[in-house]
Amino acid sequence: MPLLPMRPLPLLVCCEAVVLMILAILWFQRSADAGPVEVPRVAGGAEAVPGGEARSGGTGVAATGARGTEAVPPRQAVPGEDAGSAPSDIVVRGRLLTSDGSEPPAEPSVLFYQGATYRRATLLGGEYAIASLSPGTWEAQVREAGWASLVEEHVLTSEPVQTIDLTLTPAYRVDVFVTGPGQVDLQSTMSELGLLWGLHVVATGEPLVGDLPVTEQASVGDLGLGRYQMRGGLGGDESERGESGVLWLDRPPPANAALLMRHVVLAQQGIAAGQRELRFVVDPERLRARFPSVSLRVIDGTTGQALTEGVQVGFSTAQGGGFGRPTVVGDRLVVENVMPGMAQMELSAGLERERVTDSVLVPSGGELDLGDVVLGPKVEALGRLLDSEGRPTAGSLQWTCLDRWDPPAQPLVDRRTTRANADGEFALHGVGPHRYVVTAYGGEPSEHGHAIVDVGALGGERFEVRLHPAGAIAVEAPADTLKSWSVVVLDPDRVPVAVAPIRLRYPRAAARVAAGPWTVEVYEVGGGVVMQEEVEVPAGGTVRLEVK
Repeated sequence: MPLLPMRPLPLLVCCEAVVLMILAILWFQRSADAGPVEVPRVAGGAEAVPGGEARSGGTGVAATGARGTEAVPPRQAVPGEDAGSAPSDIVVRGRLLTSDGSEPPAEPSVLFYQGATYRRATLLGGEYAIASLSPGTWEAQVREAGWASLVEEHVLTSEPVQTIDLTLTPAYRVDVFVTGPGQVDLQSTMSELGLLWGLHVVATGEPLVGDLPVTEQASVGDLGLGRYQMRGGLGGDESERGESGVLWLDRPPPANAALLMRHVVLAQQGIAAGQRELRFVVDPERLRARFPSVSLRVIDGTTGQALTEGVQVGFSTAQGGGFGRPTVVGDRLVVENVMPGMAQMELSAGLERERVTDSVLVPSGGELDLGDVVLGPKVEALGRLLDSEGRPTAGSLQWTCLDRWDPPAQPLVDRRTTRANADGEFALHGVGPHRYVVTAYGGEPSEHGHAIVDVGALGGERFEVRLHPAGAIAVEAPADTLKSWSVVVLDPDRVPVAVAPIRLRYPRAAARVAAGPWTVEVYEVGGGVVMQEEVEVPAGGTVRLEVK
């Protein structure tokens, strides 16, 4: 029997590896295909939560759900694609190529977007593969330091496996140096102020006018004409020649560069044609002046007396840092050096009182007086999670105090979570006698539930949260604008059950909700309502909206 020549073996091995990769993707993404939308889970953001008494959103003691009817005809899901009838088992694979013939990056971010729906690629040996796609137009995005951002549209047919090669172009490198006057290192000042993630640099075609919209994140992220790769510090790469970071431009300059601390513009300067180096000089005292003091008086909800002993208070970003230093001044607490932007306040005073987690909009510089914050007694809040058939089930839950929520910019999530056991039993920790929206997530991505609970009226009895088949509301905002939005989802009683942020870097948001009627309000951050829609969400489908 003649032996096979050896030269085809590498090709056979490569083909086998690609087939195995595609099979692995299909296996691991199978659970994500229960619904048509894969929602990015970003700290400080929120998936929407289903609810409604007519949909058994909350049927236990002191729990209320959505009731009522719409005053106008609701926006319907688009038949076919949005109703979930289109197949979503298409695999796209291809090579990562480079315009100059060099080696492609090993681990770039490769995403396919369709509105607020996205799928992430698996990479292997210079090739990629993405499963669970459906026919239609998808936007391919490839981003990696050292390479220009690739954004291009592709129309997928109904073929089960399709090939699309993606070609990357080397980015234009500009080394960035950020120091104090006289080349003084700013690291000690930034550490003292809680700037754990350092300063950020963005490139735009024109100079920025004022600060950017506030964010709950530690940084606005990459936007405009390039990406910033920090050197040194927490999360940074090793510096090559003392630079603070590298700005990778999608095209050669001219361009404008802005130095940011979260959303606050500290300095700007132009990048001339052919320029390869950028230097920012920051006065440490002027940087410190951007961090305001925050004062408040903590009141015992039972005695009405001011509390100073044993009170713990701190402020942070979604990624931590920016905590400040509390001191007692008379009967008030003063926290110095709080990082400007959307901060998460954590406040507690002993085990017998509720723990407050709240979002606070902190200005750039000056002082912020929060007035009196009342801490009520800690109340036992026990619940039971049920599946769509009314049977106890395991799952995860999170909750937010509606009485303290300040719409519309604040996220409707306070980072506290718990789990229901196999009997469906769970407890909310550290809550007080207030109204809460309790969100439940089942074992499948398509299962969500919510209840509006008056904890002060429970009387020790368990309230119920029931899971239901979920659809989705996807909202897409204009790209290439320096604006942010908040998408607020309200039940028929106009109770907010979710807030999904649309931020500078990602001009889209998605919220999962139970099938049925909902109101969607979109607010421009720093402004008012720009859109209001009544929608009817089908089970397994998606209602798609656009901010004009």
